[in-house]
Amino acid sequence: MAADCLQWLRPGDNMTTLASKLLTEKRFWNVISRSLAGTDSVRLTAKKQERLLEQELDRLSRDEHTGFLGHFYACYRKAYRKDLWAVAFVVMGGCSDDCFMDFRTWLVLRGKPVYTAALQNPDSLCREFAKIPKADLPHWEYYLSKQYDRRFGEGAHDKAYRCFKFSPEELADPENEWNGDDEASIKRLCPTVFDKYWGKLRF
Repeated sequence: MAADCLQWLRPGDNMTTLASKLLTEKRFWNVISRSLAGTDSVRLTAKKQERLLEQELDRLSRDEHTGFLGHFYACYRKAYRKDLWAVAFVVMGGCSDDCFMDFRTWLVLRGKPVYTAALQNPDSLCREFAKIPKADLPHWEYYLSKQYDRRFGEGAHDKAYRCFKFSPEELADPENEWNGDDEASIKRLCPTVFDKYWGKLRF
């Protein structure tokens, strides 16, 4: 059972390996893809995706749902980067730690092609922002934990999360320094997003 998921670990396994033993990475991305309603996310509202994602998660067993969390958090943490934070700062008109949590969750839940492209080039998100209703960034921060606790009981999410024993988050790309008071430092990291959305908030 997921509550005892450490039983799946073997010497040399990392946490992504554990997640894959519970749910394959392909199925993880397929769940997200189905929550996007097969529309390439054009005009898909946050509320509709929430409903679709809930339906998809409810079809998973407890082990599979736990594997979904493992894959999600691995991707979410990989996106903890200063260049992506600069993008979020531009389109949100400022971006606190909590806002960046929402932004990264949104990014993973836009699906594998969007997520992968953003890791390679954060400016690729410019075309993705154009697809969504203005001001429709969902407050995703606690969505997945609430859905897991709804299915398996209060506190179940925290127990499952501890199975993966993630290390503390550290900002990647330390050379990508920027300052919210220095427009040039932000534009250097995401020139396309900056030119289109600076002063014209998307969320």
